[in-house]
Amino acid sequence: AATSNQSFENYQIEFVEQASLSIASSLNMAETNKRTSQLLEQTQQQAEEMAAQEEEMRQNLEEMRATQEEFARREKELASVLQAVDNTLIKVELSPTGKILAYNNRYVEAFGEQSTSVDIIYSVLDPKERGHIEVALEKIAKGKPQTLLIHKPKGENDNELWLYTSLTAIVGKNNQ
Repeated sequence: AATSNQSFENYQIEFVEQASLSIASSLNMAETNKRTSQLLEQTQQQAEEMAAQEEEMRQNLEEMRATQEEFARREKELASVLQAVDNTLIKVELSPTGKILAYNNRYVEAFGEQSTSVDIIYSVLDPKERGHIEVALEKIAKGKPQTLLIHKPKGENDNELWLYTSLTAIVGKNNQ
């Protein structure tokens, strides 16, 4: 056994140096393994979170597709209803000044004319009706829907018509 006054032999010093290097290497390896284990655990947790997010996104995408399909189905259904209305009812779109903006074939069948002025409607209606229509157009311009029973007398080439009309303002861009 060595005392504090005693010096160590070279092989003893080398042995202690080698042992300390081995211990330091083992401690370093243990620390590296611990850090690697932590990183692996963190990576696995992130992978699980990403998988959950991916599943949530997949479900959201499926819901969005279902919503789009439902919207397309309803849009097709609405187009069919509008087509049925267009084929059944007389439809005329008027500007606030009485200019005809659009009309359907039923309008042409009823009035026999394709005009861009409400005057064509006035010309074939009973003269007593003109005032009712003008009052209705004024109320519609103020945003008040109107219903009227309008009489179109029998003409030379057509039949008498009684038109139950529903007049509603359609607000477009810039509330016009």
